Amino acid sequence: MVWPMGMFIRNRGCSLVVRCDVMDASGMTNMRSDTIVTVSTDSDEWQRFEETLTAAKGESQVLLVFLVEGPGTFWCDDVRIEEVAD
Repeated sequence: MVWPMGMFIRNRGCSLVVRCDVMDASGMTNMRSDTIVTVSTDSDEWQRFEETLTAAKGESQVLLVFLVEGPGTFWCDDVRIEEVAD
């Protein structure tokens, strides 16, 4: 299984890390975590981020985690995760 994903992000006054946690079928066991976005400087323009994850044996769910540091605001638009059989 392959998961193409993408999003647009802009931020003001804060740092942002977007992590992708890959879980087993039960959703209870975290199989791995990959950082897919790191933004530390303000951006008035939308930035596009794309990533493709390939599932290993036993991996069947994806959870996006947004970690924000500092006071400020971030905007996220057009977030997509697709499941594509390989």
